[in-house]
Amino acid sequence: MEVTLSVPNAIIFLYDLASKNIQVPEYIDNVLVAANEKCISIGTQAYVDGDVTIRLLNQIDDSDKQSCEQVFDGYISTPGKKLAVSTSEENAILQIDVKGENTQVSAWVDDSDFPSLVLIEAQ
Repeated sequence: MEVTLSVPNAIIFLYDLASKNIQVPEYIDNVLVAANEKCISIGTQAYVDGDVTIRLLNQIDDSDKQSCEQVFDGYISTPGKKLAVSTSEENAILQIDVKGENTQVSAWVDDSDFPSLVLIEAQ
């Protein structure tokens, strides 16, 4: 699944919509990714600088990752066995099914400061 859009507030969030009491990870200055057990945040380029392409797949092709830098590899709680990408306005823009209630998530970006491409792999 892929979407290209102008990202509000230059940040996206990953979480299971079925999760209760989601708390956004605390923002750290000059750090692109923040995470806790229920939510991952990834910074993007600002909407004034252009659109951002976000891909959410169970497996990302290795050739797509070659021009990108891995910025996250960890686990997130997925009690509903789904992972969604949401904007700061709480609009779910992508969602996929995952196998279990604890999902490994990896993320790659084309620019470690202001990415215009974000690849998200959920296994």
